[in-house]
Amino acid sequence: MITCNECLNALSTSRLSDIRSGSPVATHYSTCDACRRVVHDLQYAENGLASVLDQFGPRATPQAVARNAADSMFRRRRRIARVARVGLALVAVGVTAIGFEAFFEGDPPTTQVVKLACLSSERALEISLPYLGAGAYISTTGSQSRSIKLEGTELDVAEAAARITAADKSASCANPALQTTEPEVPATSQADKAGTD
Repeated sequence: MITCNECLNALSTSRLSDIRSGSPVATHYSTCDACRRVVHDLQYAENGLASVLDQFGPRATPQAVARNAADSMFRRRRRIARVARVGLALVAVGVTAIGFEAFFEGDPPTTQVVKLACLSSERALEISLPYLGAGAYISTTGSQSRSIKLEGTELDVAEAAARITAADKSASCANPALQTTEPEVPATSQADKAGTD
């Protein structure tokens, strides 16, 4: 087995077609990634040189061959750049189209029904108007159950529902049957505590 330096030295002093497939150099670059990349680049360069030399007759001057090789590489780079620009333009158009669709489509509206215990439907509607605008509706299904239907973006519906629920809990009920209160625990004063001790 040979080292990378020995392999690269052998590759720099001979043509790839002169290296036999079972030689130590060929065995090394078939197992070493770094040397395999060098061999790949050399093969590409040899093929490019052969194609340039094929375009000229046997009497071509070295300057004409070099100029044609440089022009060939320049044309290839321009083709790659053109393809890259077209690809980037297509990606930009796609991203813009997706952005416009998402911007104009918006989020689907969210609907939530809030049951009211003490708060009037009209007051709940007033509380929700700054958040939902016309997206709040009063819906009553009988004299005992009152509710308000909220419709809008998820954030606005959640904020309006939270405000209505908080106002409903703090409102005084006109109908004692609808009021849900905790049983009162008798308060003990300091004097009562002192008298029992």
